[in-house]
Amino acid sequence: MYAHRKAPPRCAESPPRGGLSLVRWLAASYARDVFVPLVVLGASLSIAFVVLTQEAVAEVEPDERGLASGIFETADHLFGGAVGVALYASVLTATSTTAR
Repeated sequence: MYAHRKAPPRCAESPPRGGLSLVRWLAASYARDVFVPLVVLGASLSIAFVVLTQEAVAEVEPDERGLASGIFETADHLFGGAVGVALYASVLTATSTTAR
């Protein structure tokens, strides 16, 4: 009954259509493209967060520094996450090629 239809092409046989399907044609190296940037990011962010927390509580009275640090960390997690999600959604929406 369906003998006249062609089977759908496999992933390796089909041409790239965009997005993540293009990844298999990129020459990439885990050490160069993933590991080194993650090490640099990890080292720099750990230093940056310590410095930012110190600056946030620098002029607070010693007996209230724990409270100030907690407020700073809460604001950092809440607003940082919200801004990250909003930016990510904006970029995905702006680069979307599907019809709306």
